[in-house]
Amino acid sequence: MPVPEIVSSNWDVVVALFTSGLTLSLLYYRLQYYRKQPASFDIDGVTDAEYHDFDRHTRYDFTVKLKNDGRDPVSITDAGVEINSESLDGNTHEVDGPANLPAHEFRHLRLDSNEYNTVELHAIGNPIDTTDPMKGTFWMDSSDGRVERDITFERAP
Repeated sequence: MPVPEIVSSNWDVVVALFTSGLTLSLLYYRLQYYRKQPASFDIDGVTDAEYHDFDRHTRYDFTVKLKNDGRDPVSITDAGVEINSESLDGNTHEVDGPANLPAHEFRHLRLDSNEYNTVELHAIGNPIDTTDPMKGTFWMDSSDGRVERDITFERAP
C-alpha cells in the first residue's frame, strides 16, 4: 500500500506531531499520579531512649526520626508515651513549672513533602522503683493519623 504523498513529503512534521502528542499524554498521566500521592507520615526510628528516676518524678528522654514520604505536608499535633499503664504527654520544649517540678509543652511539628526530621522529646511520669529497662509504646497524632512504635527506655547512668 503506497504512502500518501502528503505524508511522505512531510514525514518530519508527522513524527514531530506524534511525538508531541505522546509526550503530552504521558505528562498528563504523570501529573495525575503525582497529585494523588497523599501524605505518608512514619516514625523511622527511636534512639537515645533513657529515663532518670528522681524522688518526685521520672523523666523520660528520647530522640525520634520522623519522615514524610508523601507529596502533602504533615502536621504533628500531639505525642505521648504509655509506660506501665501510665499515659504520659510527649513534649518538645521545657518551660517554667511549679516549684521543684519540671514542666514541658508540645509545640506542633510540621514535615513538608519528602522531608526527614529528628526531634528530641521528653515526658514526665510518676516515680518508679526499678532499675530495669522500661518498655512502652510511643505514639504521635498527625494530620495523616496516629502512628505508634514500641520503645524501650534504659536507665540513665
